[in-house]
Amino acid sequence: MTDLRMRSLSRLSASGDAEAPIRVAYADPVYLGCARFYSVPGTPEYHPEAGKWDDPAAHVGLMQDLERGYPDGWAMSCSSTSLDVLLPAKPAGARVAVYCHPGVQNAMVGRDVAAVAFMWEAVIYHVPGKSRGSRVSTPDCVWASAGHNHTGGFYGSKPPKFCRWVIGLLRLGWHPDDELVDLFPGSGAVTRIWDDFRAAGVRSRGGQTQGALFEG
Repeated sequence: MTDLRMRSLSRLSASGDAEAPIRVAYADPVYLGCARFYSVPGTPEYHPEAGKWDDPAAHVGLMQDLERGYPDGWAMSCSSTSLDVLLPAKPAGARVAVYCHPGVQNAMVGRDVAAVAFMWEAVIYHVPGKSRGSRVSTPDCVWASAGHNHTGGFYGSKPPKFCRWVIGLLRLGWHPDDELVDLFPGSGAVTRIWDDFRAAGVRSRGGQTQGALFEG
């Protein structure tokens, strides 16, 4: 058997598909126009550079950096109201997925309840490879309770179900050496879920790991 053939066989995942490890990134920056919620010293979500994210150019630049720095794939969270700015600048091939958080009216502390409750957010993502995990579909929308509330906790944090959904969008978990880089760790929720997911082992068609992907 040739060395090439042996290397190919060594990349067989539990699903029976030849896979090489990938390195992808998830970015959850301060949403456009929301810097004021991250600018209060002493709060869990305080970010000393929050103000720069009120500039649309910062979000466009982040997408460009993700496209250059993570050719295996990336995902970036953003508000639904910022899509008119971000979509014209998204890289070719990037798509939009939807995160709905029922029961949350975007009424911030110190403000009246909004006339329209913003109950969904967008995730712009780009995963150039098409064959990885192709026998398992990840929906382009997820319905999950919000990971925070407006009177306590870490503002802007994401719930476990959302984190597992992003793992699916990015086609992670088909090789034990896959890597997910969380560029804005915040509460640390994404990294914790990814560590738990990796500990469960390589995904398989119909296997327990895949079956539990969107639970909870």
